[in-house]
Amino acid sequence: MHVTHSVLLPQAAESIFDLIADVRAYPQFVPGCERILVSQEQGSQYLTEMRIGMRRLAFDMTALTRLTRPELITVRQQSGPFQSLELAWRFKPLARDACKVDFDLQCEFSPLLERTVGSRIVERLSRDVIDAFVARAEQMAAS
Repeated sequence: MHVTHSVLLPQAAESIFDLIADVRAYPQFVPGCERILVSQEQGSQYLTEMRIGMRRLAFDMTALTRLTRPELITVRQQSGPFQSLELAWRFKPLARDACKVDFDLQCEFSPLLERTVGSRIVERLSRDVIDAFVARAEQMAAS
């Protein structure tokens, strides 16, 4: 499955990069993110252990995140419910206080996840995540 989204934001690309790189704050505003633990930080990469809840279903996932400041954040599942999952956030400055953010998710469902979740829920959840980041960026800009 492949899901992409693009958004234009009235903030600097580096500011949005920092917002998305701050995974410890996700439980405060990202839908479905119940818990995050960051470990094995080494320079521009770290391992995250997270609990994701969707409706009555919850699962644990471990992912490796790599930061390539200021243009790219990649996330690759190390263990979890998917056969494979790779996510990329790309940041393109448009002006000093404007940027374009591209979200690119590629995943392959495990048989159990395919039966219980399905692709439409993942598409909807990814849209909800993007909306949450946009709302958080707007809050940051207003304060």
